[in-house]
Amino acid sequence: MRTSRVLKIVTLLSIFALLLSACSLFGKPSTSEPTPEAAAPAAEDAPPAEEGEEAPPEPMGGTLDTLDSYRLTFKLSAEGKNELGNDLNETLDLLQEANNADLTYHIKRTGAQVELETGLDTEEIYVFGDKTYVLDTFETDSPCTVFFTEENHLDFAYVFALEEMFPTITQGELLEEGVEVNGVSTNHYAVEALDTYYGSMEKFTAEIWVAQDGEQVIRFSGEAEGEMEIAGEPGTGKMNWEYNLTDINQSVEVAFPELCQEQETSMSEIPIPDNATNRETDEGYFVFDSTDSADVLAEYYKTELVNGGWELTDELSDESLYILTFTKGERELQVEIGPGEDEGITNVIITDFSY
Repeated sequence: MRTSRVLKIVTLLSIFALLLSACSLFGKPSTSEPTPEAAAPAAEDAPPAEEGEEAPPEPMGGTLDTLDSYRLTFKLSAEGKNELGNDLNETLDLLQEANNADLTYHIKRTGAQVELETGLDTEEIYVFGDKTYVLDTFETDSPCTVFFTEENHLDFAYVFALEEMFPTITQGELLEEGVEVNGVSTNHYAVEALDTYYGSMEKFTAEIWVAQDGEQVIRFSGEAEGEMEIAGEPGTGKMNWEYNLTDINQSVEVAFPELCQEQETSMSEIPIPDNATNRETDEGYFVFDSTDSADVLAEYYKTELVNGGWELTDELSDESLYILTFTKGERELQVEIGPGEDEGITNVIITDFSY
């Protein structure tokens, strides 16, 4: 039972590493030689320019984690033909909500490419501090899977960044100054040059709106055509996109997903020691490691669960191994305590059989 559930967790992590990266939209980046601008490293990694040389351009987009909160939408569609003349059509519709001050995030991704990769038309995650909730609306028995991190950051979620799709955007002619876009005073520019990791654009038209009081890109839209690798298949076609950054520092609240409420309520009734590490949970199953000995943890659960209204109905023990069974009404909980993989580590597996 434990092995199959752990495999499910590993599979979900692999899916999200793929789905929430820009690479998943068009497959692998083009293997053609990049332009010097596209090959330039990020600003913090760039070496100083030699005397007489121009410094490499910095990626545009600003640093989203410096904002208190924001919403970001990115819509993209691409169509074309592969080398065999077959149609290629891809779409992406991304919503990203973030409250960096509260460490809460919501990322939802829909489109034809998502369905192609997973059989689902939507992939969605929520992050609340050290918990990441992965939603699967087609899994009726367990639509919500929870992952834990030892620190409050996005271990399992890829935060969209503009430079992941367009590593270089060069501002051209100033079209408007001081124009309000998405509630922000911006300067509106034509785009003189751009690079994308996913092809070689023969021609394009694009515009960009940049915040007057900072480096944040507030809106970026355009269309391009040329050679592209769509879903890993080389081809030619057209691409349209629009990026919008809204609700900047406007107290964005990320609502807790209703599909996870039952599991969250159930989990809140199960005590977990403060020194628990490597925590995982899925389908009424909870596992963690601890530096406490097996007998200390056994006493901890006998005390905490009984104080919480549970009744100890069965106990099996053999040196450093304990299997404790508790009941509460119609619910049955089994706590299995034994040696961990590393010396000095105890592993705890808790199974809630009401799932």
